[in-house]
Amino acid sequence: MEFLHHFCTVTYLTLTPEHAQQQVWQSTAIKIGLSFPFLMHQILAIAALHLGHCDPKRQAYCSIKAIELQSLAMEEFAALQNQVDASNCRAIFLFASLLAIHVLADPTRSRDVSFGDFLDHLLGYIGLVQGVRQLVMEGWASHLKDSEIGALFDIQHPRQPYDIPDECRKLSNLIENANLSDATVETYRRTLDRLHFNFALSGVPSQRSTTIRWLLAWPMQLTRDYIELLQERRPEALIILAHYGVLLQYYRECWTVGDTGVSLIRAISAHTGRHWEPWLAWPNRMIDSDIQADRGP
Repeated sequence: MEFLHHFCTVTYLTLTPEHAQQQVWQSTAIKIGLSFPFLMHQILAIAALHLGHCDPKRQAYCSIKAIELQSLAMEEFAALQNQVDASNCRAIFLFASLLAIHVLADPTRSRDVSFGDFLDHLLGYIGLVQGVRQLVMEGWASHLKDSEIGALFDIQHPRQPYDIPDECRKLSNLIENANLSDATVETYRRTLDRLHFNFALSGVPSQRSTTIRWLLAWPMQLTRDYIELLQERRPEALIILAHYGVLLQYYRECWTVGDTGVSLIRAISAHTGRHWEPWLAWPNRMIDSDIQADRGP
């Protein structure tokens, strides 16, 4: 009951700044969760994580409860056996969204782990969430947009050409000048287009976000081909991911993000080596300036 109260009074406000979307999380999601235990348990897991963040003295206890609740949610969701229909697609979509937030907000996500483990954790989260969301978005997108959770799909698409940092746009030169196959070049082009879209959608660099807002949009849009390139640790793929780390930095005031962007950029820089330093100069410069600003004069 404490976790439910915390979600309905505090946590829901950290998910989005839009009032209509906040109402979906505060009220509609809870109502749907009453009929779908896997959703309700995931809601409570997120609330437990956030409560532990708000009250560090209780973080250890809340983290344990969050793990227990998420485990219950995953077991209950697995029982569906990918059977998606009009009655449960809303619950599955909400569950997938919260699952992504949970993995991102996991306080153990980047502590004392190797680059390989950190990237595997990130790829595992991307693959898991994409798989769950794919269940509902391929066949039920129109139904969801017309339902009582439709406000979650309201996006003001940024104008083209996108208003994004020049350093981000220059990534195209990395792709076009490399000795890559046509198929790989096309994969990177699509990935960059979606990254540019999310930079523009998030208002970077003029805006910073204290809520999760649109941060998870890019991971949801990644193609299987790009994920395979990341799994192969291809330097071009990792450099693109490091620029997503800059986007993470602009969301660092959100409790789910924190220093994840710093950890990601530094890990990729250490892994790729000096040959690729020029392409990682801007991400590293961005996190260094932020760290200096946080320390003050």
